[in-house]
Amino acid sequence: MNTTTQEQILSHLHQLSEGQAQLFAGQKQLFENQQRFMQSLQQLSEGQAQLFVGQEQLFENQQRFMQSLQQLSEGQAQLFVGQEQLFENQQRFMQSLQQLARNQELFRAEVNQRFLEQDQKIEAMDQKWTLQFCELNGKLDGALLRLDNVEQAVRELHAEVREQAHRTDFVLLKFEQLREHLKSWVLDPNKH
Repeated sequence: MNTTTQEQILSHLHQLSEGQAQLFAGQKQLFENQQRFMQSLQQLSEGQAQLFVGQEQLFENQQRFMQSLQQLSEGQAQLFVGQEQLFENQQRFMQSLQQLARNQELFRAEVNQRFLEQDQKIEAMDQKWTLQFCELNGKLDGALLRLDNVEQAVRELHAEVREQAHRTDFVLLKFEQLREHLKSWVLDPNKH
């Protein structure tokens, strides 16, 4: 073999060795890349599983959100009904207050009218009683005057009765003396 051929063979062997080394390095990188790819697939699978769980949670949350919206809508409807009832109750309450005010006004007017009538009756009775009292007072004055006259007449009659009593006593005394005299005369006529 000549030198050129050996050099060429050595060169080819060297190139073959470098190619094998590069092939080995490439296979190693391919294996590492396959491992990373498998890890990526695993992560992708886990991500897809998490995504599925997230989608399920999102769906459940959407359902709960729709239920909340439904409940909110129902609550707003009930609130509207409650506000209408409150407004109606307020209107009825205001009407009741107005009716109560009218009734109080009527009652006050009726009470004032009754008090006025009562005052008029009391005033009329007071005038009547005053007139009757004046008349009675006049009659009482007349009766007292007549009573004074009667008392004076009774006093005069009493004095006259006492005078008559004295006279009667005197007459009785004289009669008793006469009787005793007659009695003694009848019993003993010779003494006289």
